[in-house]
Amino acid sequence: MTGFRRFLVALAACSFVAGCASAPISVSSRFAGAGEASPQQAGVSRTAADFEDTARARGWIREAGSMETAMSWMGRLAGQSDENAAADRAPVARYLEANETTLDAPGFAAHFLTDMTLAWELAGAVDNAAAELIAQGGGVSRSALSRSIGDVETVTARARDTLALFDAVLAEMPVPGDEELASQLVSERDLFAVRTDSLRQRVDELVDLRRSNASDDSLS
Repeated sequence: MTGFRRFLVALAACSFVAGCASAPISVSSRFAGAGEASPQQAGVSRTAADFEDTARARGWIREAGSMETAMSWMGRLAGQSDENAAADRAPVARYLEANETTLDAPGFAAHFLTDMTLAWELAGAVDNAAAELIAQGGGVSRSALSRSIGDVETVTARARDTLALFDAVLAEMPVPGDEELASQLVSERDLFAVRTDSLRQRVDELVDLRRSNASDDSLS
């Protein structure tokens, strides 16, 4: 009986992996029906994808892909250690590895400053796109608006994770000898924090807009 149960578990896991491999999920794939998206909704989707892609590429966030998640799940069923979970618990190490640097490397502070500036600029682009969508009235359909809400919610979560990473790096890195650079690091961090808070507010505004448009005949 035990062997049969293991067979069923393995069979279910293989089916799960196959399904995940055939249907990858990403922020940019949410607008499968581009025809129902307004230019403002397309702008939200595009800027959200820009943030996501950059955050992954520069080591700000780490999220396993669908196949990687499935394999990790199978490994846990087999009693193997989850190395991916261990990596998630070390965001600073992940960031340093992605950028092939160390906290005390020459020029690290300047590189880190560039990352923080880029982060709040990308988050600001999503924030501005969401504001344009709100000003436009929510788009052409409730389903497309719901996807826009999902996009902004995802970026908000990513931005919070990124902010936590930046705070951890600031806490661990040596204090720059250049006082102006040290001050800039704090300023850029605070600008990103403001953008992150603003994104959360945009989500609330979009949700309220969807509710208010629930009875509008132009939304379906």
